[in-house]
Amino acid sequence: MNHFIKSGVLALLSAVTLSLSPVNGQTGPARQNSRPPVTLKVGDQAPALVAEKWIKGNPVKEFEKGRVYVMEFWATWCGPCRASMPHLSEIARKYKKDADVISFNVKELIAAKNKDGDYISKVERFVKRLGDGMDYAVAADVRENVMWDTWLAASGMYGIPAAYIIDKDGRIAWIGHPASLEDPLEMVIAGTYNEEGKAQLAEKVKANKEKVKGMNEALKTAEEAKDYKKAANIVDQLMAASPGSGYLAAKKYKYLEQSDVKKAHAYALEALKTYENDPLTLQSISGQIGTDYKLALKLMQKAAAKCDSEDPYAVANLAKAYYKAGELTKAIETQQRVIDILNDTSLVEQKQQVKDNAQDVMKIYKSGGTLPNS
Repeated sequence: MNHFIKSGVLALLSAVTLSLSPVNGQTGPARQNSRPPVTLKVGDQAPALVAEKWIKGNPVKEFEKGRVYVMEFWATWCGPCRASMPHLSEIARKYKKDADVISFNVKELIAAKNKDGDYISKVERFVKRLGDGMDYAVAADVRENVMWDTWLAASGMYGIPAAYIIDKDGRIAWIGHPASLEDPLEMVIAGTYNEEGKAQLAEKVKANKEKVKGMNEALKTAEEAKDYKKAANIVDQLMAASPGSGYLAAKKYKYLEQSDVKKAHAYALEALKTYENDPLTLQSISGQIGTDYKLALKLMQKAAAKCDSEDPYAVANLAKAYYKAGELTKAIETQQRVIDILNDTSLVEQKQQVKDNAQDVMKIYKSGGTLPNS
């Protein structure tokens, strides 16, 4: 896989959290002594909601007493945020009777050359394209970063995605990663998130961590033995034990293709429906298809239709899928879109290396050459 694709999509899929940084180059967190002291903690009254615009769902002016809320923070450039969206949507649907999920876009312009850029239109386009992939209320922080400052920075959270559970009294009950949200949310709704409940949850988390560790070790053993059928079964178990880990679906396809091509292709077709609102997983599966490039293109087209039209990684993957499927004209046209997007600095300033890689890929498409590691 060429560097442009690998650094753009697969790195995002495998990451767990992302410190604020330009799209194509994660930087280390700010030095601890340069950060303000933590002033917002579990047990404190939740800060006010301040939105530049409510993008989706009914605006929430204040937290209603007796109602539980989930506050989540994200950005369109944050791959781990995007990977968390399908699971967050499941939670919103599952607990809609008792809780509301609100997702705030923050720091959208962090990688922009023009800090006055129209980030609202970008967020609106992203949310509209993803559709039911964000099945909850969505708002955008004001340009002055009020939500970022009063929630994330105030609580010492300098990476996204980040989530907060607000209890029925309007107080912060829990702070953490969205992947670990469901169990404490269920307990807060039930009124059992007390000291005893927290201790029980800690034991459950510890036991699950050990379980997952054991499954990963078993998976490694199966891989080394080239027992791909067993490896696929273990991945199923891992997916059940790790909510929000859709990227594992690509591993399952890989193992199935190595053991039973027909089953692998049937699984890919099924994925078109299963992951219709999870474009990152569809992209990942598409990239693993090593024989039926028409099928890979079908998945990638579905994924690209759900991604932001200005997402250079999705567009680059679509161009690659066209090329491998033998549709050279479409590949070149689509790759030109990638180049144009990367040259637009109004919302994101891309590294020169990324731009150069995109041009190198274009040369391959035009010459009919072989893609690196493909």
